[in-house]
Amino acid sequence: MITLYDIKNTQRPLMTISPFCWRARLCLNYKGIPYQTEWVDYSKIEEFAKAKGIPPTGTRPDGSPHYTIPFIYDSDKSVYISDSFRIAQYLDEAYPDTSKLIPAGTGALQAGWSQSTEPLRIKLTPLIGCKGVEYTSDEASRESGKEFIQKALNLPDWESVLEQARPEKQGWKEVEKVFKDYAKILDQGKVGGDWVMGERFTFADVVLAAMILWTRSAWGKESEQYKLILGWDNGRWKRYIENVESYTNVH
Repeated sequence: MITLYDIKNTQRPLMTISPFCWRARLCLNYKGIPYQTEWVDYSKIEEFAKAKGIPPTGTRPDGSPHYTIPFIYDSDKSVYISDSFRIAQYLDEAYPDTSKLIPAGTGALQAGWSQSTEPLRIKLTPLIGCKGVEYTSDEASRESGKEFIQKALNLPDWESVLEQARPEKQGWKEVEKVFKDYAKILDQGKVGGDWVMGERFTFADVVLAAMILWTRSAWGKESEQYKLILGWDNGRWKRYIENVESYTNVH
């Protein structure tokens, strides 16, 4: 049995509020691999990872290891895997009878596509993170997260932080431009089907869908922010998420 470790939050029912955790969850659901979720307080991620011997996902500016969720534990193999791309690679290798997320010969392309979405994630972070942080389960992390976001945006108070995330603000216009660029790329390379690789759902689609689902889980299905994205490009992203919907269950 696989256990997916996700960020504990105050939403009920519990919901994934990280784009990277959405990636791992989409991978597991798409493959149809049975799994369970354990929720970890944001402030305890590093402590938990070190205790379990889970490898770090990066390095801090001071050179120390950086630990982030998601990670999974496969009890059949007694192994922990961190980082959403490595999780996808592991699932393809360990469960070869399931649909491939990274088709043979496309590893570098899938990784490159994932990297190409970083500007989009960076633009979305102040618009979504300001809402997502309010669901953080432990108060200390919630308050420190809010302080970090407010300082990063150089705004005087939390009300101003939420104000900049309103759907009519410039930040969303910048995000729309990026989505339009992705729509052009998909149209230029279209070979049948609506996925990045045409008729085949792959990790590249996981990455893109996770951005939209992140907006939904933070702001809500009926929010203006989420509906804004769904309406862009003549409803393209609404159709995109409808095609992903069966992979969004939280176990």
